[in-house]
Amino acid sequence: MTTRKTKAGIVAFQTPIRPFQVWEIDLFGPVPVSKSGNSYVCTAVDMFSKFIFTEPIPNSDPITVSHALYKIITQFGVFDTLISDHGSEMIGKCTKEICRLLDIKQQFTPSFTHHCLGTCERSHRTLAERITPYLLNNTNWEDFIPSIVFSMNNSVNEGTKYSPFEIIYGQRPSFPLSCVSKTAFSEIPKDYHNYIREFADKLEFIRKQVRENSEKSKISMIERANQKAHNLSLEKGDYVYLGKDPRGAGQKFKLKHAGPYFIHQIDSPHLYSLMDPKTNKIISKVHINRLKPAYIRVPNPCEYFMDRVINKQDTVDTASASHDSLISEQSSTNNEIPEVPNLRRSIRQRQKPIRFRDDNFVTSGTETSSASDGTLLKVKFKRFLANKNHDGNIRYLAHLIGEPAQNAIWIEDSQLGPKARDLLKSRPPPIIP
Repeated sequence: MTTRKTKAGIVAFQTPIRPFQVWEIDLFGPVPVSKSGNSYVCTAVDMFSKFIFTEPIPNSDPITVSHALYKIITQFGVFDTLISDHGSEMIGKCTKEICRLLDIKQQFTPSFTHHCLGTCERSHRTLAERITPYLLNNTNWEDFIPSIVFSMNNSVNEGTKYSPFEIIYGQRPSFPLSCVSKTAFSEIPKDYHNYIREFADKLEFIRKQVRENSEKSKISMIERANQKAHNLSLEKGDYVYLGKDPRGAGQKFKLKHAGPYFIHQIDSPHLYSLMDPKTNKIISKVHINRLKPAYIRVPNPCEYFMDRVINKQDTVDTASASHDSLISEQSSTNNEIPEVPNLRRSIRQRQKPIRFRDDNFVTSGTETSSASDGTLLKVKFKRFLANKNHDGNIRYLAHLIGEPAQNAIWIEDSQLGPKARDLLKSRPPPIIP
């Protein structure tokens, strides 16, 4: 398996054309429980103006998140698309029923791909930086959420050159959002028709620039990110490994990939559905960055990789093999050149150890002992495992160097040389009956 990580080119979401058309939603937390019992912050960001909406909530169950989603709808109207991750609170029946009744299209980001929900994740980073001092001082952080969010909404966006308030209301207020409409209408002159027309033209000019700048920013971001892309071309039926995220103790020793699986369905250029060939279990909507190609070798693919094993089937098919060879000879006589595949052959040379290739091989320090029949034993002892008395003669169980312990042999006392006797004195073996 290759060590190169898969990194597919990014594909951006469709750019909205007006405020409050597309929202990204996510949860920030858990954080220390406030006096009101809240431990999460439900965060939603408008994809056109980057306006941030926050709502402290006590838990992350689908019903509680659905109440926060209902507040977004009642304050800013029914929108077209809701983008979220695969959290249980977003795929729950309550959230799905609200989106179905209001004809809101739900889009989900793949697992382990936080960059697909980057607008919310970036706002969470700023929110965490500004709320941390109040969490460390045991201050009720819930009281400072409106001020923090107001400062984030009042800041100028580098991509659009406008703040979210300017994109929505045509001006950048220095007062709370609830006073925008009241103050704006109190300054309307008597000739309010011209004022409204000029205000609408100014607002349309700002939103037109925002759309153009957003498109330019999206194109430049895609080109910059795709320069380091490592695309992986997969087709239906290909075998792949699925990357995991091991956690807990001993995570360095846990497997980082599972599989192999094969591609069951291609949902999009970035999302694939996998199937386990053993259990037929389907894993849906897996991002391509978590996949690596798996090269599965079929049993006994080529004869030159291993020694051929003769079985009964070979003897049965001898007649058919001779018939095939006869056909191949006839085709060669017809001046037809058989197609020979360009096969890669192994360059490995199998050699036996030296002690098995040369009968007269003697290593340095080898003990030369005389056998009972007068022949010389050229062996090198590693240790003596045991000794026993056999018909008045002492025998030793000798472990030879280069051999496993189960291949130890019994040696008579008369066959031992000086070095072997020194080894016996330094490490005497146990006596067995």
